[in-house]
Amino acid sequence: MAGLLTACAATPAGTEPRSEIGGRVVDATTGTAIEGAVVIATWWTELAPNVVELAAGLAGIGGHGSAERRTVYVSESLTDRDGRFVIPGWSAASQWQPGRLTSYSPLIHFIARGYAPAATGLGSWTSGLASDTSPGIGAPRQMKLYRPGQVPKPDLGRSVSGLSIPTLEEETFNRLQNLQANLEADAMAADSLNAPVNSAARERARSAQLRARRLVDEELRSAYAAYRKKR
Repeated sequence: MAGLLTACAATPAGTEPRSEIGGRVVDATTGTAIEGAVVIATWWTELAPNVVELAAGLAGIGGHGSAERRTVYVSESLTDRDGRFVIPGWSAASQWQPGRLTSYSPLIHFIARGYAPAATGLGSWTSGLASDTSPGIGAPRQMKLYRPGQVPKPDLGRSVSGLSIPTLEEETFNRLQNLQANLEADAMAADSLNAPVNSAARERARSAQLRARRLVDEELRSAYAAYRKKR
C-alpha cells in the first residue's frame, strides 16, 4: 500500500480533494463499457505520533512515514451500463475526524468481475497521465481495466532470471488478496491503534466499503478455485 500511495500522483495544487469524482470504466482491449464495477475512494489525514505509542514502538504502524495515518472518509459507486459512475462531493463537516487531508488523498480503486483491480490517485485521474502503478489511465477520468494476465508490467531494466515467476492463477489470487488486506487496513486506520478491532469508527469504515468487500471476496473465491484446479 505504501508504495502505491507514494507512486500515485498527488492531488494537484488548487484541486479540492473532496470534490465530486466521476468518469468511466472500460475494457482495456475492446474499449467497451464495464457495467457493475465498484469504484471506491478513500481519504486520510496524518496524525503526529502519540508520545506513549512512540515510546512503545507503535508509532508509524498503519501510517505513512513516522505519522499515524487515519482514514477519515470512504465512498463507493457502481458503474452504469455506459461504464459511468459518480462519487458525490462532500464537505469537511462530513469528515469522520478533523484534520488536513494527505497530499495523496483520495486513492481510487476500481474493481470489476473478471478483471484485475486497478487504482490511481486524483492527480493521474484528472490529468489522464498513466504511470507504472496506473497503466489503465489513457485519458482524463477514464480507467481501462485489464483481464488477468494482460496488465502491462513495468520494464525493470534488468534480467529476472532465477526468480520464481508466479502463475496467472497465483498472480490473480495475490493481487486480490492484497486488495482485501488494504481494505481492512484502511478500516483499521479509521480509529486509534489501541481501539477495539470492531470499534464504531472501524465498523463505519467497513460499512462504507461494503460493495468493494463483497466483490473482492467473490473474486477471491473464484481465483482460489482456479488456483486449486491448476495444482
